[in-house]
Parts: sequence; structure tokens; C-alpha cells
Amino acid sequence: MLLVVSILPFSYSQHYLIRSCDFVRLQVVYLACASLITASYLISRTGSVFYIGCALASILVLLLQVGWIYPYTWLANKEVASSNKSDKHSIRIMSANVLMSNTEYDKLIGLVKTHQPDFLITLESDQTWQNELSSLEQEYPYRVYCPKDNRYGMHLYSKFKIK
Repeated sequence: MLLVVSILPFSYSQHYLIRSCDFVRLQVVYLACASLITASYLISRTGSVFYIGCALASILVLLLQVGWIYPYTWLANKEVASSNKSDKHSIRIMSANVLMSNTEYDKLIGLVKTHQPDFLITLESDQTWQNELSSLEQEYPYRVYCPKDNRYGMHLYSKFKIK
């Protein structure tokens, strides 16, 4: 099963069940490690070809998953250099998946006022979120709204002109 979950994302299918395999990579690594340890123990006790196959499948799963995960770890080289926070040519971007059913609008508004990003992007935002975030419109004169009630809404608030 772990091997199937590891191979399915290579199909590039957009079906949500296949795409969901991209979100459990670390858990699959843990399960593959446990499977490899268990198979190794059982091989030492029985020498069974079946357990050897399980161990090899676990190794393949580990190679596939670690290959995907490694670039996002602290072990990999940085692709982009760290910035100096005082750099006057930098911009600050805040992205917030607000979860449409969430009604804690003031918490996001507080975060925005604390961190003062140049761009605020909200995901899963609907018309209610748009109405509640209207207090930010003075600080963010440039906006693009796409409210949807199906969890696919987005809103962009910008301090800079958007072309």
C-alpha cells in the first residue's frame, strides 16, 4: 500500500484522491521505516522471500519519498539567499487560508495590523470574509476580490498598484 501511495503522484492526475498522496509523504516515510525494521527482524527470524520483498519495497518507498522531501529540509542547499529584514527594496507577503467556516475575523485583522504586509492573500474567503475585512481597505487601496462560497474564494489586498 505504501508503494502505491508513493507511485500514484507520478501519474500527474488531478483527481483529489491521487493529489492527497502528496500530503502524507512524511507519514509514509515513518510507516516505511517501521515496515523496514519489522521486515528486517522477520527476515532474520525466518529468511522468508516474502519479507525480503517487503523490505525491498520499503526501501523503494523510502527512496521515493525522501527524494521528494529532501529539498525542503534544512539539509538541502538554499535556492534563495536569506534577506536582510531592513532592506528597503523588500516586500512582505502574508498568505492566510482563512477556512471559510471560520468566524474569527478579528484575529486575522490583528495579525495584519501587527505584521503590516505589503500584500495580503486570503484563501477560502467568501463574501462574508470580504465584508469583515473591509476595515483593511484604507491600508490596502489596491484589491482583487474573488469571493466564492465553495471554499475556492481568494482575495488580494495590496499596498502597490496591481496591473
